[in-house]
Amino acid sequence: MRPEVWGLLGYVTEEPGLYRLDFYFRCTPRLGFAALREDLASRQHRPRSPEISQLRLVPFTDLGHYDLFSADARFLNEDLPRLESAHAKATR
Repeated sequence: MRPEVWGLLGYVTEEPGLYRLDFYFRCTPRLGFAALREDLASRQHRPRSPEISQLRLVPFTDLGHYDLFSADARFLNEDLPRLESAHAKATR
C-alpha cells in the first residue's frame, strides 16, 4: 500500500551521530487511513527495507509516550505545528 506523497516537511540530522538522518513527508494513504490501519493490523504489509522492523500509525497526541531522539521531539513538537499552520494558511 503506497502512500501519495505531497511533499517534504523537513528533515532532522543530529544525535546520535553523523549517520542518522530522518525525513518527514506529508503523505496520505491512497486507499485511506482505515484501509491502512487494517493492512497494518493484519500484518500483511511488509516493509521493503530490512532497516525497518516495524510500522505504526501514532496520533500526535500519543508521541509523548515514545522515546524519541531530542531532535525528532523538537521537530514534531515545535517545527511541525509551525509548518502545519503555514500550510493551512497557504491552502485557504
